[in-house]
Amino acid sequence: MLVGFHTMEGAKDGVLAHTWSSARRRRYTFNGKDAGEVAAYAIVAGHDHNVPIIMATGCEGLAREVHELLGDEVVTIAVKRLRDDKSVELFPATETMPRIKAGAKTSVENIGKFKPHKPGFPITVRLQLKNKDVVDGYIEWRNHNKSDWPGGRIDDRTIEAVLPSTRHLGL
Repeated sequence: MLVGFHTMEGAKDGVLAHTWSSARRRRYTFNGKDAGEVAAYAIVAGHDHNVPIIMATGCEGLAREVHELLGDEVVTIAVKRLRDDKSVELFPATETMPRIKAGAKTSVENIGKFKPHKPGFPITVRLQLKNKDVVDGYIEWRNHNKSDWPGGRIDDRTIEAVLPSTRHLGL
């Protein structure tokens, strides 16, 4: 169960849309498709643990993202939504708490209907960062701390890696 997640960076219907950190990281793609935290967690859960994602809570945009990636069977509970004027409506806890509890119960009762998310490896991961300086620092840190990192720079703001496993999925 993914609790309190946000939509990926750039999601038009996401409340505080970001992928791990909006301060430096901008956009992820996995095999050329936009991706966010939901995709990364689902891949690790599926590949490394053979566990499906059965429920997710967050904004209405997160529910859309989860269903697009993992299917409509995954239970999603929206606790907030982005309004047309870009303000945020938080749904009252008196409504969301019973919905979360019921959703968790339903998803566990139906766990056999869910399948782990297992796209094939290798996976090409691309990460667009804030600017060239952030990329420079990021690559330097990786080279010193994760010598087996299989990636590199593809332009001033972007790094890419072809990953044989989930080890460096978050880049």
